[in-house]
Amino acid sequence: MKRAESIILLLAVFTLLFTANSCTEKDPAWLAYHKSTARQDAGGGGIIIVDEDDEQNPDPGSPGEEPGPDDPVQPDPQEPDEPQEPEWPVDNHWFQTRGIILTWEDVVTLDWIALAKTCGINTFSVNGFPSIGGKTWKDYVAKCTQNGIRICYEDHMGSQLIPRSLFKTHPEYFRMNENGVRVDDVNFCVTNPEVQQRVYDNAVELGKAYAPTNHRYYFWGDDFGKKCHCPNCKQYTDVEQWLIVENIVIDALRSFDDKAMLAHLLYDNTMQYPSTKVSPKEGIFLQFAPINRRWDYSIANASARKGNYQTHGYMTDCLKEHLKIFPAETAEVLEYWLDVTMSSGWKKPVKKIAQWYPSVYQQDIAYYASLGIRNIVTYGMWIGGEYLNSFGDIQFVKDYGNGLLNYTK
Repeated sequence: MKRAESIILLLAVFTLLFTANSCTEKDPAWLAYHKSTARQDAGGGGIIIVDEDDEQNPDPGSPGEEPGPDDPVQPDPQEPDEPQEPEWPVDNHWFQTRGIILTWEDVVTLDWIALAKTCGINTFSVNGFPSIGGKTWKDYVAKCTQNGIRICYEDHMGSQLIPRSLFKTHPEYFRMNENGVRVDDVNFCVTNPEVQQRVYDNAVELGKAYAPTNHRYYFWGDDFGKKCHCPNCKQYTDVEQWLIVENIVIDALRSFDDKAMLAHLLYDNTMQYPSTKVSPKEGIFLQFAPINRRWDYSIANASARKGNYQTHGYMTDCLKEHLKIFPAETAEVLEYWLDVTMSSGWKKPVKKIAQWYPSVYQQDIAYYASLGIRNIVTYGMWIGGEYLNSFGDIQFVKDYGNGLLNYTK
């Protein structure tokens, strides 16, 4: 009798598990984004980049599979996934973040750590390194930390959150253009429940891999990305659509880093007035990136205008309106004063820096400080060995760093 009862109990448990599994795969409500039900890979596997039913392109993080030579290096599962927690010294300068964005080529062809220490630059964002989470990257992070330099990663992440490879099997994941056609050019359909779930899952994997030492994360939409015009999305502006994404991403990041902060970017098509429909969640900070400004006139010059782009006055009005929502003390300016890629038309060979005007720079930082902003970063990509060999003089880097370091309000 007891044996029969045991068999019946086992069958009942099997049936319950099978039914639950079937429901989660078929019930659209389960797929809708919700932090409490979001699926995470406890084993620290790879980012979901293909449809689970596609046997020809298995997840590179799947158990039992050896990574191929071109697969990204995954974090060592024996090591903690938590971001490093160094003890930074107290900084009493007005500008707390004095940063620069570089490429991996820049930091391996020029001793940027030594250079930064001569002029007070205290934050690097390094792009284009050989492997996220690999030993080379971890060694460089450790070296920066030992020298008092914070390090993070910032880039356009729309196509990493929802990879273009999914378009073949899931065109509904991608944005609808103005003509009602799904296209896989940039960004994605932000209101699709399955998309929201994938965004959460992939943000966890990406966030753990990038692990900034200052808890600041950057998940920008695709560069010059356009919004989705599907029936559910079209009611939202460009800036509102990406804020929907950011609210999902900050939940994902805080699932493993309770100090995580996420940038809300005002840039190009998202240089708009604040949202009236979507409110930012706790932990989202403002990032102002006036790429379409003039650099021979201060950002404080309201009437200055480059070509047919927005005036400086419009950009700074957008900034000030957002500062009514986002705290000024956590807000960050991302400038282009030292961006050699821009000076070079984003193609090699490198050209001499074109948008560095020292007096304008001083006016700019004074204006940003007047708004209560204490975090400033500039693009400095392609300031490396090639630039030094070609032009010799990189005094402007020291002038930039010292300008922030010595500023008094």
